[in-house]
Amino acid sequence: MASERIQRRIERLLDQIDAAEASGDWPVVGNLARDVLDVDPDAVEAAAYLRAAEKRFSDAVSSGGSGDGEHGATGPPSPASPRNAAGERNAPAAISPLPAGE
Repeated sequence: MASERIQRRIERLLDQIDAAEASGDWPVVGNLARDVLDVDPDAVEAAAYLRAAEKRFSDAVSSGGSGDGEHGATGPPSPASPRNAAGERNAPAAISPLPAGE
């Protein structure tokens, strides 16, 4: 079971995923879902969002789109180079180290 601090971090990331999904920013949805899964590989909600983001990208590519249409992405969401809606590189989210013993 994740510590309370990790659980709060996951909840914040899931809130960000909800906002990105509502605005149709599927590359961000995918990147944030991967962030959650890095911390908690069993996070069912994050896995569902990641599948949805990958499906949106796959559907857009197969229909001749760029993978994101609105934001002009040229490939699938990449955890190595997340970008915001303006195409600028996002700073990686910092996760505070756990206190000793957790």
